[in-house]
Amino acid sequence: DYPDYDWRARINDSIGAGGREGLYGTGAFIVEDPDELLQHEEHGDDTDITVGKEGKIIVPRIRLEPVTCATTGAGVIVNPSGVAAGGLAAYRVEVEPEDEVEDDDINWSVANGGVAFYGNHSNGREVIVRGGAAESDFKLEVQIGDLPETCRPYIHGRVLQPTVTPIHAYIICDSNGVAAVSTATVDAWIAEANRIYKQVAMTFTRASVTTVTGHHDWFEIDDNIEFHQLCSYASGTGGGWSCTALAAWTCLGGIQT
Repeated sequence: DYPDYDWRARINDSIGAGGREGLYGTGAFIVEDPDELLQHEEHGDDTDITVGKEGKIIVPRIRLEPVTCATTGAGVIVNPSGVAAGGLAAYRVEVEPEDEVEDDDINWSVANGGVAFYGNHSNGREVIVRGGAAESDFKLEVQIGDLPETCRPYIHGRVLQPTVTPIHAYIICDSNGVAAVSTATVDAWIAEANRIYKQVAMTFTRASVTTVTGHHDWFEIDDNIEFHQLCSYASGTGGGWSCTALAAWTCLGGIQT
C-alpha cells in the first residue's frame, strides 16, 4: 500500500549490483552516479533513500563535418578535405555538453593513411595533423570517453602535393585614371582565396599587376560582347578561356590566372 524503496537500477551492461562510481559510459550516453543511486537496498521499509541524492544520464551531442566554414582563432578553416604533403591542417570535433565531457576524454587516432598528429597531441576538441610525404587518402577517428565504437565519428581526407599558381592581375581605371581597386585589395583577395584553397594544397601568388586604361566602360559589363572584349584583353585568346580561368575570375573578383 505504499512505496518500498528496496530497488535495483541497472543501465545496460553495468555490474550486477548496478552501482558504479564516477563517470562511465554504458552506450550512446554517459551516466554519473556520485551518490550511488544505482545500488541494491535491502532494508525493507518505506524510507526514501533517494532524498538529497542526484544522478545524471547525459546524452552527448557530437558533430564532425568535413569542409566546414568554422575556423580557428587564426582564421584557418577546420576539418579540410585535404592537407598538403608536409603541411599542417586543423581538425575539430564538437562535443556537448562541454562541462560534462572533458578534453582529456576526447582521443583522436589515424585509422589509415599517411598523416600524423603534430607534436603527438591527439586529444581534445581540436588537433593539428601533419601530412606525410606522399599523396594518400587518410581517415581520422575520434573516441569520446567510453562510448562504444559505433558512436565514433570519423573524417576522410587526402594528402596532396602542393601547387603554386601565379596570378596576373589587371586593374581597370576610369576615364580620370582612378583605379577600380588597389593592389592591396588584390592581395587581400588572393589571401582569402589561399585560405580556402589551402584545403586542396593550392597557393596563389601575385606575379604582376597591370593597369588598364581606355576601357572605363568595363566598370559595367552590360552584355556578352563587352565580357568577350574584357576576356580577350586579359588572355589574348579571343575570349576562349578555360573553365579554370573563368572560375578564378569569378572567385577572385576579376583576377586572371
